[in-house]
Amino acid sequence: MGTVLRVVAEDIATAYVISEDGRCEPADSEGARHAAVTLELNRAALTLLCAGRRTFATLPDDAEVTIEGDRE
Repeated sequence: MGTVLRVVAEDIATAYVISEDGRCEPADSEGARHAAVTLELNRAALTLLCAGRRTFATLPDDAEVTIEGDRE
């Protein structure tokens, strides 16, 4: 199946299955319940990270990211 990643941003949750070759596709509802890791991001973090403008290490103080589960 692959590793399931759950992303929560602005109170909207989505889940993805990441295969061994690094490809990603949406997870079904069953897969979403068994996520190996959950990322919670506020709007600032989502915008800066997803737009490729910053790395996690260079996020400003108002950008919040919470990681639960398998950090690897």
